[in-house]
Amino acid sequence: MPLPVEISEFGVTEEDGVIKLYWKTATEQNNQGFEVQRSTNTLLFNKIGWVDGVGDSMRSTAYSFEEINVESNQWYYYRLRQIDVNGTSSYSKTVAIMINEEAKTVVKDISPTIITENYVNIDIAAGSVDHAEIIINGLHGQLIARKNVLVSKGNNTIRIDLPQTPSGLYFAHVKFRKGKTQTKRFVVER
Repeated sequence: MPLPVEISEFGVTEEDGVIKLYWKTATEQNNQGFEVQRSTNTLLFNKIGWVDGVGDSMRSTAYSFEEINVESNQWYYYRLRQIDVNGTSSYSKTVAIMINEEAKTVVKDISPTIITENYVNIDIAAGSVDHAEIIINGLHGQLIARKNVLVSKGNNTIRIDLPQTPSGLYFAHVKFRKGKTQTKRFVVER
């Protein structure tokens, strides 16, 4: 008798401190969904999320789940608990990943995204202390502002003054000393 849900692929990746689980099913029959479970020791797994299944399918179906609430230099183990509509369940294999400190530093947000004041706030979450150069450019590459900052471990909000900046589309480039650059865009409306 074939399995109600056949998981053909299950993996984990990390980008900019965000863990992404991805999996595919070859076929599905009466699939309610997937309980995403995490452990830090491979013994005790806790539910961290849920992804609805398609129910019935004879075609390959791709799924994914992202997690941002993770610490640097910690191993994380993930598995799926697939649950049928009748409550029967089965477990996937376990996949593992560790985030190093450098990967955990990320530009989280720019606020406001539509700017009517004379400043912009750049929110940075850092896994460790780092130096950053923030460059604000206009749509055609013109330099609007440049600021060098020390980013502390944890959440940081950096204010960049934009006096008399005309309306338009702008880009904030944040280059970290540890090697990566992230770009976010925002709009100024006067």
